[in-house]
Amino acid sequence: MTLWWLMFRDGGAVIVEGESITHARLLAVANDLCRASQFLEGYPIDPGLIDMIPEDSTWRRLSRQQADDMLAVMKAGHQKPVTSRQARQSEAA
Repeated sequence: MTLWWLMFRDGGAVIVEGESITHARLLAVANDLCRASQFLEGYPIDPGLIDMIPEDSTWRRLSRQQADDMLAVMKAGHQKPVTSRQARQSEAA
């Protein structure tokens, strides 16, 4: 199954496992993590980023701040490392 990032109108989010976004939304509602009417959007989480997500961050409601922090960690994990050549070019500029 896929991990899904589900966002809500208040800026909060949940990370849940599901076979599809619809399945993930239904599970989030069934587990009292949110109300269906508050759902804004959702995305599958890249399997390469799953190891960056602490276990205690799944299957629970994340506040806006917690969601923002988690997104920052995952975005940083998506960035390509800077090569030494790029670093030298950046220093020379």
